[in-house]
Amino acid sequence: VTQWDGKDIDDYGLLKLDVLGIRNLDIVSLAAKMIADTTGEVIDPDRLPHPNTKGDRRIDAAWELLRSGRTAGVFQMESSGMANLARAVGPETLGDLSAVVALYRPGPMSAGMHEMYADRKNGLQQVDYSIFTRDAAEQDAIAEVLGETYGVFVYQEQLMRLGTVVAGFDVKMRSKLRKAVGKKIPALMAEVGTAFVEGAEQEHYDDAGALISRRFQRATAEKLFEYMKGSADYLFNASHSLAYAQLAFGTAYLKANWPSAYGAAILATTATTANEKRLAALRALREEGIAVLAPDVNRSRAATYPIDDRTVLLGLSEIKDVGKVGAEIVRARGDDRPFTDIASLKRRVIDADGKSAL
Repeated sequence: VTQWDGKDIDDYGLLKLDVLGIRNLDIVSLAAKMIADTTGEVIDPDRLPHPNTKGDRRIDAAWELLRSGRTAGVFQMESSGMANLARAVGPETLGDLSAVVALYRPGPMSAGMHEMYADRKNGLQQVDYSIFTRDAAEQDAIAEVLGETYGVFVYQEQLMRLGTVVAGFDVKMRSKLRKAVGKKIPALMAEVGTAFVEGAEQEHYDDAGALISRRFQRATAEKLFEYMKGSADYLFNASHSLAYAQLAFGTAYLKANWPSAYGAAILATTATTANEKRLAALRALREEGIAVLAPDVNRSRAATYPIDDRTVLLGLSEIKDVGKVGAEIVRARGDDRPFTDIASLKRRVIDADGKSAL
């Protein structure tokens, strides 16, 4: 832990890390526990099938849920805009989903990159590298980097890879390129731009003598660098985006195949004061055909819980202003001692001092 700012830390050679606390991880863990309790099937959230697996009905169900825009409660995909983009793109792989996450931000959307990606992915617009060069070999080399995103600049790492493919940049120069373009440091931009253009006019080989980058025309390198500078405002970090996409797919996988457990886990981990989030979760359950039963002092747990694969029962502690008393009601009831009337409820639910908790 330090009080230095990011630039000082960087100049001193230290690594700055942003550590995120993501509530959705709690939702996933609780959903897995509920699935095990109600079905006997053990789901390890850290070992779900790879999203690109073919012929797996559960994987297929998750992709169909995403493509149809039924994304309420899915990590990073909950807004109506995200649902619309998912429908437009029609993601089929983890790479597609990563691009959706990266492109749904003000920068790329203002530049129309999200629409370009969707159109190119679905064959409505041709992927075209002629804006950079007419040379077929140069286009092929550029496509090695941009082909995975249909010729659209999406990630910072694509700039770094182009630094090597076009100009033979090593690790140090790739990092300089990312910093210069991303942070718009004029002096560094000029230094890296010169190195990029001059490096492009030469062939580069590794220590074993293998070709790293072919020779490019100066005009091609200049066009690429200008485009790279212009795209810096909206490029996203691929490692960040892919990690988010992996979690987004995991939540879609659980929702598509165990909707009652996943919806119950959302409600059980959402504060009773978060009215809009709770209403959204309830709407999502009903849209998936899941019945939502009102709290019942003789059946409910403290938190919302799935009764079966089509029904959830709201928790007692999730009733506004009930709070921890809900857990006391469940404790007093036990496994087989239902309350017969209001009087028995008041008499049996007592606090630590032996007084009625109601």
